Amino acid sequence: MKNSIQGGGAIAALYMGIAYIFGIIVFLFFLNPDTPLSGQEYLAFIIEHQTIYLLSNMLIYPVFGIALLFLTLALYHRMRDKDLFRAQIMAALGLIWSVLVISSGMIANVGLEKAITTFPEDPASAVALWTTLGTISEALGGGVEVVGGLWVLFISISGFKKAVFTKAFSILGLLVAIPGILTLIPGLGGLGAIFGILQIPWFFWLGILLSKSPAQNI
Repeated sequence: MKNSIQGGGAIAALYMGIAYIFGIIVFLFFLNPDTPLSGQEYLAFIIEHQTIYLLSNMLIYPVFGIALLFLTLALYHRMRDKDLFRAQIMAALGLIWSVLVISSGMIANVGLEKAITTFPEDPASAVALWTTLGTISEALGGGVEVVGGLWVLFISISGFKKAVFTKAFSILGLLVAIPGILTLIPGLGGLGAIFGILQIPWFFWLGILLSKSPAQNI
């Protein structure tokens, strides 16, 4: 039972790292206009590419959030015997972060669908609607990464204090967590990009560690 949970967590972690890479590629190369656009022009551009937008958004938000649930469960089982207190906090943060990420993606997709319906008759209202829902979506799933940062922080602290994972992995975790937590400070939201980029190797490394027995990680 425990091995299957750990294996599921490993797959989830690897998926999450791949999802970050996929998201970066899509939004840099497929959903990034060559020239600056006005609000209406940009919404028209997104509507033109709505299939890839909706699909990629689904994969990097709701599906990512579901993978996070499996990963959090696997981490809880890994941590609880050595560090129950931090395992419980980590699990709570993981569940909260998962709900935020899933909600963010669903709001973004529903917002675009509503904007698509409104755009032909009232472009200005469509832009206002999409901008408003986009702001809500961003606030939940990317604008402030404090929940995800704290989640990584408690995993990393367990690595140092209870040897749940390697110290090298825990050091990388701290480097990931700090920018995420600092996005809570107004004006430092841009650190969320650093948080996301650093999480790519962190997720891949975590997937490898979860695929091994605990004794092999020390």
